[in-house]
Amino acid sequence: MTLPTYFSASSGTRVSASRTSPDSPRISRLIVLRLKIGTLGVGELVDLLGQYGALATTRGTVYPILSRLCSSGLVETTWHESPSGPPHRYYRLTSEGESARSRRADAWRDLVQDMSDLMSAKGEKK
Repeated sequence: MTLPTYFSASSGTRVSASRTSPDSPRISRLIVLRLKIGTLGVGELVDLLGQYGALATTRGTVYPILSRLCSSGLVETTWHESPSGPPHRYYRLTSEGESARSRRADAWRDLVQDMSDLMSAKGEKK
């Protein structure tokens, strides 16, 4: 699988999605936003993010982020038996994580609206 590249404004270079830092707040926020739908495994989360081009990532990026989110109390884990092989760990938002998700979703909507306004012919906020 070839991962896409994107332009990094901070460094002025093209960066491969496979080199996205495990500390990436962008991926962390997306994980919290996406876990709203319920309990997900890491593979499901990686596959889901991979459907969105520039958001493609790897398990090696997602695991440390989920670990940090668990340590901060935003996400909790459960183990589920697998019909074939070892049990699998699944992740879901805690009530504190749901509050953070709601705040972050509002912030993302505001950002999208502001960017849309900025890129429109008006270019100025009223």
